[in-house]
Amino acid sequence: MRTAARWSLLALLLTAVAAALAAQGLSTRTTGPSRTPFASGGRGILSGARPILQWSGERLVSREEPPGRRIALTFDDGPDPRWTPRIAATLRRLHVPATFFVIGSKVVRHRALVRSLYRQGFELGNHTFTHVDLASLPAWQRRVQIALTESALEEALGVGSRLIRPPYSSVPAAVTVAQAHALGDVASRGYMIVLADFDGEDWRRPGVGAIVRAATPKQRHGGIVLLHDGGGDRSQTLAAVERLVPRLRARGFRFVTVSQLAGLSRAQVELPARKWERAQGLVLVMTLAAARWTTTVLAVLLVLVTALFVIRMAVLFVLARRHARLVRARPVGTRFTPLASIVVPAFNEAAGIERAVFSLASSDYPDFEVIVIDDGSTDGTAALVEELQLPRVMVVRQENAGKPAALNRGLAAARHGVVVMVDADTVFEPSTLKKLVEPLRDPAVGAVSGNTKVGNRRGLLGRWQHIEYVMGFNLDRRLYDVLVHADSAGSDRRLSPPGARGDRRHLGRNARRRHGRHDCAGPVGLARGLCRGGARLDGGSVVADRALAPAVPVVLRDPAGGLEAPGGIVAPE
Repeated sequence: MRTAARWSLLALLLTAVAAALAAQGLSTRTTGPSRTPFASGGRGILSGARPILQWSGERLVSREEPPGRRIALTFDDGPDPRWTPRIAATLRRLHVPATFFVIGSKVVRHRALVRSLYRQGFELGNHTFTHVDLASLPAWQRRVQIALTESALEEALGVGSRLIRPPYSSVPAAVTVAQAHALGDVASRGYMIVLADFDGEDWRRPGVGAIVRAATPKQRHGGIVLLHDGGGDRSQTLAAVERLVPRLRARGFRFVTVSQLAGLSRAQVELPARKWERAQGLVLVMTLAAARWTTTVLAVLLVLVTALFVIRMAVLFVLARRHARLVRARPVGTRFTPLASIVVPAFNEAAGIERAVFSLASSDYPDFEVIVIDDGSTDGTAALVEELQLPRVMVVRQENAGKPAALNRGLAAARHGVVVMVDADTVFEPSTLKKLVEPLRDPAVGAVSGNTKVGNRRGLLGRWQHIEYVMGFNLDRRLYDVLVHADSAGSDRRLSPPGARGDRRHLGRNARRRHGRHDCAGPVGLARGLCRGGARLDGGSVVADRALAPAVPVVLRDPAGGLEAPGGIVAPE
């Protein structure tokens, strides 16, 4: 029951993190770029219509009277923490009202900025939650985009807005049939669609002069000017506003908000939020804030983990290189080739047992034996080995009892003082055994592990496994060995060398008996027993063999010359 509860809690936490990442991605990474379409040469479905539209019950109709000499400046894609305050300050200094169409996801992140705009008297409108083309969405997603932005405004200001500027819109003549259908669906729920008379196209950053020319009426009639305060570098827009306002005033134009241009009061375009609507907005803000903090923490952790990984890799390569020099500098004495027994536990290894056993029997080591423990194989593994009729190779059969029992059976059958435990899918090169045993010349060395390489590297899994072997069974062991050699002689810090074949000094019966079937994994348990006996584990042997899959073989040596194997030496792996 406790295990089920733990898994349930883990699943809940993972679901929460996934939801936070999804929410953060939705609110920040899916926001579309700033741009507007080009007018279709006066042939659009809404050509000739005024830019403020509402639903008549059957179709979109113009809500706006002729503008006369009135200009309504509008700004899309904000609030932007860098450019919106600068543009707002310029407008206040020039005594110009304006309407800002805000993106809901940005409202959530910059609530204080939105409140500041509202307190300063600027009008606010809805520009969807993630700046998405409404015509590309099904009806329910359009409703979500509008509703989420409304919730964000209601939480920040206590009011919503009936004014909606659809993203990727411009003048009425640029509206397509699909866009008109989507806009009609939105307007049918009581909203007013606000397009533009003059598109400054400042999103293209064509230059201040080009923006001013595009936003300036050619005749004596005013209208709605479309500019941007977010979505990128708006320095040209800021400079264009400085130049545009005095020029239009000099021509007799005056500035109003969109609602004033439509002949509506501010109260008529603002939707007071009820308590539950404000509560919805608060939940939205808190959810996205939690998502933002979660992703920020994860990003910081990712940076820290990456930095630590890079540092570790640098240290790893430096110490591995040092270790290689130390190994090459070791004095070469007389040959150290004690009698050795190779124990190979095998269960249904017919695919590779012949190659593995033949490579072991072909070692250039002077005197050794190979003991294959067939652990109840059903694919003829033992028969294949016997058919090889190789000298020094013996097959021992037993009922299937698992790898630990097979290793114990091999230990019991071994006749020599050095025992090498090798998995049945490991292929030795001729010199592997000799190099593997050589470090045991040092009486302080209790174990040796070599350089294992993956033989079947043709597939993707094999290539990744090869990288794992190089990093974990070669470079890591070199680093650990250098660190262990740097320890004082009496240090209790010891290492257990992993690998597809390894080398352990056998320190007698008492050390072995401490690690039974219910202790740690076999090689690790044996290594701890060796360390308690005062031995050091050595990763200095650079020996090449080929393994088809990960494994943990072991080599043992009894300094007394005899090898006992009480039950339960090797724990389950």
